[in-house]
This record gives sequence, structure tokens and C-alpha cells, in this order.
Amino acid sequence: IRLAYRSLEKDKDDKPQIKTFFIYPKALNMEIQAGTQILHRSIYDGLVYKSEVVMTGYFLIPDTYVTRDIIEKKLTLGVSDVRGIEGDACFSIGTENGSFQETSVLASATARQEGAALMVTPLDLPVEQMDGKTAFPFKITYQIRGSSDLMVRPYGETTHVRMQADCPNP
Repeated sequence: IRLAYRSLEKDKDDKPQIKTFFIYPKALNMEIQAGTQILHRSIYDGLVYKSEVVMTGYFLIPDTYVTRDIIEKKLTLGVSDVRGIEGDACFSIGTENGSFQETSVLASATARQEGAALMVTPLDLPVEQMDGKTAFPFKITYQIRGSSDLMVRPYGETTHVRMQADCPNP
């Protein structure tokens, strides 16, 4: 979750600075079901995969954010190559459901060339429930395809990953 807020600090034009906090899941569980397919191109055979990814878990948002002038709450999902996403990436968090609405390409030239991006959607989480005790359960589902590797970053305080594939060889 990305929270943007107005800081009490001023910039050089005496305007309030906008600062951002990222809050990572307390628990992150990933279920990945990978199906493989052999594509025949000329004299070459290439193995590709198409995977269903289901991420579940929960966020605990510390109460230190309640006193801030929060101007934006967004759910973000980092993807190393957004071209591999098929269809909509859907989410549910708390009582909200939907799909990611925008994709912002990362700033570095290398990241842009490789297609790395953040998928982002606004959230309407109640600030009064950001007390460090109220859990915000979430579920994110998406389909991804590729030809080389599928990597997972352990961003949860506890992260569990279960991956199954029908790959004929490692």
C-alpha cells in the first residue's frame, strides 16, 4: 500500500512537501499454477509458460499514519515485465473489489527497456481503521506468461510461496 501525505516540512517555495510511505504485507501467501506449452518456430522448439497467480494475506497499517494529512491511498503491484500480464489483474482488500486501473513505467532506462512497471489502483481505506490492530485482508489474482523465469520477491513479513508446474524437465 502506498500512502502519500502532506508533510509539515516546506519546500523552497514554502509549499508543503508531499511524502510517500510504502506499507508491505504482514503476511503474504502466493499460489502459482504454471502450465507449459511448447511453441514450434522454424527448426526450434521453445518452452513457454502461462501461470495463474493468487496472492493473499493482510496488511496492518501502523497508527502513526492516522495523524498525517493523507492525500492518497493506493494499492501497488510491481511487475518486472508488464507485457507478460494477460487480462486484468484483480484485487480485493477490505470491502473493496476491482482491477488495477493504471500502469506506471519505472523511471530508470533499464527498467523501461525491460518493461518493468507498477500497477496501481486507488483505495478508499478508512483512516480511523489504520490503528496497527485492524487487519486489511487482501487477494490479488492475475495471469502471467513468459519464456524464461518466474521470480517472486518476499515482501511480506512472512512470505509463503507454493508453485506447481507441469514442466517436463527443470
